[in-house]
Amino acid sequence: ARRLIFRSCSPSAPALSAMASGAALEQLIHKYSKFHITRLALSKYAEFGRRRHTEDARAQSCAFVHSEGSVRLAHMISEMHSLPSFMLEQPLLRRVHSWYIDSFKDMMKVEPPSLKDGDSERYAKEVTTTVDRILQRHAPVVTVMGHGLKELYIKGQLSGIEDGITEFQNRFYMSRIGIRFLFNQHLALFGEDHPDRGNRWLGHIDAKCSVADIAEDAAHNAAFLCQQTYLAAPPFKIITPGRHNPHSVRGPRYPLPEDDLDFFALLTLNWIPSLCFIHCLCECQLGFFLLCLMQ
Repeated sequence: ARRLIFRSCSPSAPALSAMASGAALEQLIHKYSKFHITRLALSKYAEFGRRRHTEDARAQSCAFVHSEGSVRLAHMISEMHSLPSFMLEQPLLRRVHSWYIDSFKDMMKVEPPSLKDGDSERYAKEVTTTVDRILQRHAPVVTVMGHGLKELYIKGQLSGIEDGITEFQNRFYMSRIGIRFLFNQHLALFGEDHPDRGNRWLGHIDAKCSVADIAEDAAHNAAFLCQQTYLAAPPFKIITPGRHNPHSVRGPRYPLPEDDLDFFALLTLNWIPSLCFIHCLCECQLGFFLLCLMQ
């Protein structure tokens, strides 16, 4: 069985007091960004969800979320630091960057449990409350990031670097899906405002879900937003391998440019910023779909 390695997440007291200085914070982020991300298959999340009522399940989840969440936040901050400096000077992108900095600080402020009585309960509540606060803070990230990139695009500042921005967005949004799934799963299993929904649901995992239905719903949503924004949307077809009658769905028959390849080129190269709004609606559905495909 795969063993999880829990890292010591909180810095020492002197380091915490010095964290207000930019240099000390940068060093801490750099340190955590060097740790490898622990990638868990969906089956591992489901397996853990099945034993959520065991004695040590909450303590293990808190320790892992605290450790892994800190590392993933540091990776995402480092990812943003890879952008050209003029992009991080854009007010909306700078706001997103500041949210990740604040969230990393919040994780660092949570002290690991001591051996004294009741401290494990204090630690569990702090981790769960911090995770909930981070999720709420980052809820508008995709929309704000999209507006910021769109402003840069309109000003012509992304000319010649479209491919690099596309690659950045692919990495950034997939990382965002991963960390939000991790945090939401912890809240669904152990948060006070998330009652047990029965054996079918393992946190946020529906043990009897249809991946094809999720993909179809996400594709319809994306097609609708394309139609609203560009007055056109490409058709889509979803095929489920292994079925005698493949699950096929074609998108709405909107008028398209004569050359579909040109249309997709426009979507992927020239209209990158606006596509962030499609991510905003579909990212959770698409992320779950991709996680299922990885099994």
